[in-house]
Amino acid sequence: NTRIEIAVTATGSPLIKITPLNIGDFLVEKLWPLPSKLNLVSTAVTYQGEKNQGEYLKNLLNLPLNIQIDIQDDKKIQAETYELKSEADLGKYIMEIEKPAFVLVNSQRTALQLHQQLALKLKEKGITILAQSASGGMGKIKIRGTQNPQNTVTIGTYDFWKYISLDTQYQILNTLIIFKAPFPHPNSIPFTPPSNFNSFKEYALPTTMLKIKKIAKTAQKVISFDQRIKI
Repeated sequence: NTRIEIAVTATGSPLIKITPLNIGDFLVEKLWPLPSKLNLVSTAVTYQGEKNQGEYLKNLLNLPLNIQIDIQDDKKIQAETYELKSEADLGKYIMEIEKPAFVLVNSQRTALQLHQQLALKLKEKGITILAQSASGGMGKIKIRGTQNPQNTVTIGTYDFWKYISLDTQYQILNTLIIFKAPFPHPNSIPFTPPSNFNSFKEYALPTTMLKIKKIAKTAQKVISFDQRIKI
């Protein structure tokens, strides 16, 4: 009844995370009953398009649907969605956007591919492209990314962003580009779904939207090339 995840930290140390498979049932047993009012302090409690604000988290945490949630500092995110005809066109947008910027991708492999296509071409224009798995370790990227932020674009996954954003300078973005939304693998659902469960609409989509919102709230402008989502 537990889920085990093994990762490697920036220093190379192994990190093992063990969580209950049905986290909502665990919280009901260990942490509830609830007070009459609950404050969820987060930059991403709800997302645009959610029928009832906070409903996804309520279901995930087994909270009563009628419990009151205070959504703090719920900044509205203005996003523009475009169709990207080829990956090479991304370079044109990067030249025009305000920086510092972060390009969100769905895998390290995608970050590496974009770096191979864009880094040398944009270096000639005075723009530095730093990418996960291509520009050194996370620590090195954090240092290089803060040296000349107004001419720097970083490419990486959501987990990569979580690490580099620990640096306050990386928490300030002018532009977020969503190249490919980081949808989780269907087998990564942290609970036992019912028989009629739609894994994409009821888990992958809301989980991804909350992740994107967490980054988007630090940016002045959001550009999306992924037609599957609406910010």
